[in-house]
Amino acid sequence: MAEPSYEITTPRLRLRALSLAESRLALSGDQAALGAEIGAHVPAVWPGHELTGSLPTIIAEMERLAHDERWLWVVIERATETVIGDIGFHGPVTGTHTVELGYLILPEAQGQGYATEAALALRDWTAGRPGVERVIVRIAHANAASLRVATKLNMREVVSVEPRYRRFEWRTRDIRQP
Repeated sequence: MAEPSYEITTPRLRLRALSLAESRLALSGDQAALGAEIGAHVPAVWPGHELTGSLPTIIAEMERLAHDERWLWVVIERATETVIGDIGFHGPVTGTHTVELGYLILPEAQGQGYATEAALALRDWTAGRPGVERVIVRIAHANAASLRVATKLNMREVVSVEPRYRRFEWRTRDIRQP
């Protein structure tokens, strides 16, 4: 099996999966060193508080897994080569039938369709991974922008067991069919 590509280009974006070493740089807060590694400007506001809090767990899981598993992708605006957000998985992609996708676009880049463009690209990339059958997202009821993204990704709402979230899914067979 060929190694997956860890960079995706869309009309306006470049999605770049961070390696374990690059994820450690993100956690350290050394935006200049990370920017040199990924070929983009990393603003001081990235990663935000929530991602910084999750990075130790992500890094520990990446270290634990024997294969090259990449959970965190940066969203880079191609016109400026600047990180405008992140997108990725809430768990490993390899060896699972269901993956959960999450994304965040920095406030100054919101409202321009970047979340939809990035999520569509990564959703389709995920559909090409062996064994993955569906992609899910959990979205807070009040998060209107993310609810619109789920609709644009042709995700269907399914029953959620978590009262705080609405849950949506997309089956990979939807893209694999001729």
